[in-house]
Amino acid sequence: MNATLRFSTSKTAALALLALTTVLAATPASAAALGEPAPANAVVMPFDVSTPTSMTQLLVRNVSGTSASNAALTANWSFYADGRHLANVWTCLPLGAEVMVDPRRLSGIEASGESIGPVIDLSSHRGIVVVTAFETDDVCSDGSTSGFVLLDDAIVGQFSIRKGGIRRAYGASALGFHVDPSGQFTDLPDVTDSSRKLELSVRRQNRRDFSQIVLVGLAERSGEGPAGTKQLGPLSSIAASTLYVHARTGATPLRGVSFSGSRFTQVAELLPFSVSPIELRAPAFVQFRNLSASGAPLGAGQLVFAIHGEVSKTFPTTTYAVRPLF
Repeated sequence: MNATLRFSTSKTAALALLALTTVLAATPASAAALGEPAPANAVVMPFDVSTPTSMTQLLVRNVSGTSASNAALTANWSFYADGRHLANVWTCLPLGAEVMVDPRRLSGIEASGESIGPVIDLSSHRGIVVVTAFETDDVCSDGSTSGFVLLDDAIVGQFSIRKGGIRRAYGASALGFHVDPSGQFTDLPDVTDSSRKLELSVRRQNRRDFSQIVLVGLAERSGEGPAGTKQLGPLSSIAASTLYVHARTGATPLRGVSFSGSRFTQVAELLPFSVSPIELRAPAFVQFRNLSASGAPLGAGQLVFAIHGEVSKTFPTTTYAVRPLF
C-alpha cells in the first residue's frame, strides 16, 4: 500500500490530505445521527482512480480505539465498484495513528508500519470503500485472531478526489456509522418515511466549473469476507427519479438513475434530449425521488446518501444529502 502510517494528536497530518484544495464540508442535521466526523465503528468514502489523471487520497485515524491486549485496532478496508467487491486489506492502527491510502497501491500494514502482502492496483475503477474497526491481538493481527469483535467510537476518515487539474478537486470528512446495540454488526439508521428524498444544492450548470455527484447505497450485513455479516456493504438495484428544481422556473425532469452500490454522475449527464443546458443556468436543487432497491421502497438496514463536489472560481465545496432527512 502506498500508505503513510504516523502518529498524531492534532489535525495537522489530517489536513495534509486536503492539500490539493481547500474544502468546505457541509452536512445536513441528519448527519449527526449518522456519526458526522465523530469517531465511529465504520466510515464510508468514495474513491475514483478511473482515469490516468484521477487521484484519490483516503485517510483514517484511530482516535480512541484500543483492544483488550493492545492499545491499537485493526481496520478492514473493503473496496467496491458498481456493487462488486474489488479488494480487501487489513491495516494496523495504534491509538493516535493515522494511515493515508492510495487506491492504486493497496496492501496490508503490520504493526511496524511496513506494508505486508501483495500490492493491489484499482486503476480504472471508482466506487466506495468501507473501513471497519475491529479489536486486535498483542501483535496487531487481522480481526480473525480476536473473533472479529467490532470497536465503536474508534475511527474517523477523510477523502480527497482530484479529476485532473487543481480546479477539479474536492473532499470532505467521511460519514461514520456505529455498532448495533447487540454489538454484532455495523448499524444503519432506519428509514421511516419512504416518501422523503435526497436534495443537493447546485450552482449554475452553464459555467465551466467542475461538479460531480456521487450516489452511495449501503446495506447492513452485506460485506465480503469472513466478517462480511458484521459489516456494511453495497446496496443493489437502486433506482430513483430525478428533478432539477428552481424557485422561479419550477421543476425540470432529468433522467432517472439506477445503480448498485455507487454511481458517479453530473447534472449534465442526467439531461434528457428534450432539455437544453441553457435551461439550467440558475442555482437550484437536484432531487432524487422515489428511491427504491430491487423495486421496493428503502427499509430497515438500507441507506442511500449523496455527495456533491463543486468547484466555482477555484473555491470548492462538498455537500452531503443523507436519507432519511430528520
